[in-house]
Amino acid sequence: SPAKINLRLKIRQRLEDGYHQIETIMQPIDLCDTVRLEWTDGPAGDVELVCDLPDLPTGESNLAVRAANAMLGRFGETAPGKLLITLEKRIPVGSGLGGGSSDSAAVIRGLDRLLGLRTDETELMTIGAEIGMDVPFFIGCRPSRATGRGEWVRGISPFPETHLVLLIPGFGVNTSWAYGAWKSSLTGKKNEAKLPAFFRGSES
Repeated sequence: SPAKINLRLKIRQRLEDGYHQIETIMQPIDLCDTVRLEWTDGPAGDVELVCDLPDLPTGESNLAVRAANAMLGRFGETAPGKLLITLEKRIPVGSGLGGGSSDSAAVIRGLDRLLGLRTDETELMTIGAEIGMDVPFFIGCRPSRATGRGEWVRGISPFPETHLVLLIPGFGVNTSWAYGAWKSSLTGKKNEAKLPAFFRGSES
């Protein structure tokens, strides 16, 4: 369940539903959580999440649990028991690296495999978009350009392999708060992004 970085993020406008229209280039990186799924004794359709991070919510507010409920609600007729999700966290919470979205995408892909569904990737992305706007990216999990609210994902050519340094300040920033605090006057109208030039020719 890998983390991601945004090589570019441009916020276009705030929409009536509270989301923002964006344009971003996202790249998965090696830092990852580990998600394990298994059937246990209990009512079919029930979901339990166990995490090694004590403060992480494990109920309905957790994106991985919501993803499991969304999949089981659609395809869970053949589930042999309760689903146990074991989550080992390495991606810092509130870091903007997409840990929660990636975990939920891993649950969607994992349940698709456990239930023997072989669902089309586009349909899995549609389910993921109901959970969070970054989830469709993690379903495909490849360098991508995302637009709309982030749910419209188009793969791009791989970037050159390179090293990067992640600086984590020791505290998290809530994504909803960050977008809510955004003001259009903070960024100019011109496209002055420098980083894509480093990967010139990478877009297909």
